[in-house]
Amino acid sequence: MRGPVTAVAILVGLPAPVRPMVECRVGSHVCIGSIPLRKDGGFKLEPPPRVAADMVVKFADEAPAYDSVLIVVLPYVSTPIPDEVLKTIDMLRELGAKTFKVQSGSPPWPARVPKFDNSFQKDLATALAGLINSSFPEDPISELHSGIAMELLRGLASHSKMGPNNHSHEDDLWKSRGNELGPGERAEIVARLLREGVLDRKKNKSAGGTGWVYWIADVQMVRIKYPELGPYF
Repeated sequence: MRGPVTAVAILVGLPAPVRPMVECRVGSHVCIGSIPLRKDGGFKLEPPPRVAADMVVKFADEAPAYDSVLIVVLPYVSTPIPDEVLKTIDMLRELGAKTFKVQSGSPPWPARVPKFDNSFQKDLATALAGLINSSFPEDPISELHSGIAMELLRGLASHSKMGPNNHSHEDDLWKSRGNELGPGERAEIVARLLREGVLDRKKNKSAGGTGWVYWIADVQMVRIKYPELGPYF
């Protein structure tokens, strides 16, 4: 469940497969706009320069104010970002937008590789989500939601549900939990845990299976964010 948009992150030169990975990791109040890459010998921005510049402005105008805009210029193109796009970014910075130029290979940013393999995509999505979430923090989670989130993770940890081949169906995940929640609140809690990177899921593809299956995505991150669950690992 996405809430009202209060911030916009514009990712210039983003490999297309990375966008959904970023979207599921950032706060629900942030809208993601991207100027994607296309392969043409090497990699360059997919839209022509004028169109790309107009897209940047259009995305920025979706924010309530320019100081709620973050523009990230990624370094994974084979040819320089067109001057028309860079001038537009400079203009928006003068109007109050935040800008960030990524340095390839400077942690946490992955180095450019000939093919944007799965490891590169995951590392880039993680770095982008970290930058966006630190630039536009979410409102604190309520005490009720926090308690239920911990119980969901406790249930997974206590049954060693730690990977895509050792998971829990959503009916079991919510068994005896969250009965006091209103419409949409279960989805909101799950979405937050997915964004935090502590929970992962996939469609239930077993014979006759329906819905989602869930597991703990990152034990170390759970230890850090939910120290009370340490004894379960």
